Amino acid sequence: MIARLQPAPGDVVTREMLDGAPPAMRRYLTWTGVVGRPIPGSMALRQTGRIRPDNDKPWWRFSAEESFLMGLPAFRWLAHVRMAGLPLLRVSDSYIAGRGRTQVRLARVLTVADHRGSEINEAALLRYLSEMVWFPAAFLLGNVDRRQIGRNAAHVTIRDAGLSVTGTFRFDDVGRPLGFTALRSRDLGGNRFHADPWIAAFTAYGELNGVRVPIEGWSGYRLPSGILRYIELRVEPDLSPREQCRTPLPSSRTSGKAEPEARRTGGPR
Repeated sequence: MIARLQPAPGDVVTREMLDGAPPAMRRYLTWTGVVGRPIPGSMALRQTGRIRPDNDKPWWRFSAEESFLMGLPAFRWLAHVRMAGLPLLRVSDSYIAGRGRTQVRLARVLTVADHRGSEINEAALLRYLSEMVWFPAAFLLGNVDRRQIGRNAAHVTIRDAGLSVTGTFRFDDVGRPLGFTALRSRDLGGNRFHADPWIAAFTAYGELNGVRVPIEGWSGYRLPSGILRYIELRVEPDLSPREQCRTPLPSSRTSGKAEPEARRTGGPR
């Protein structure tokens, strides 16, 4: 008996690779146009949008750069947030080697927040899972499990560094992704957390690196008082290699030691 090898970054996606996916995921991957294209090992993109800490707070404009690794999942997001028209806040969010971290700095000098801990690790990996719609061939990798629920939805689980997180993707009849939902820790302040339903909604579509993807959307938490919609964004079109963002990631986990855990000082929003 010959073992079937799992797809890996660099492999060209074939129709046979899609055969093992649930029908909803198969329609989705066919819609993206990944067949015939290689599974990327890394990618980068830019975003613009607006963000706020709560529904009763003003929106702040931001621009961001984000880098991803596939296979060994990792991301780093760096945003410059404008307050009163000035780029006063620098926000970084990352997941590397099983560790999540969110930092907020004022004028690049004063650290306003530095969030780490087990809740942050899982929340960051959930973010990575939701953003795999920007590099959809990664859904075929061996660390991802997919299970059909209903006609147009699938539970998807990603595993990494001893962590395992699951969320639900929903699609239309054509295969376009409509949104992602999962239970995700939310910072209540005072080193307290609560797992609330988290939503990533996809509202417009385009092309990124030669495949169809969502290019606009928003995220929020479903609370008893209503939806806390805290970010709206648009993904910039294809980036050439010369223009890729300057937030590099390690090429593998052997390229450096993971940072030690710090005392939790907050959580993801």
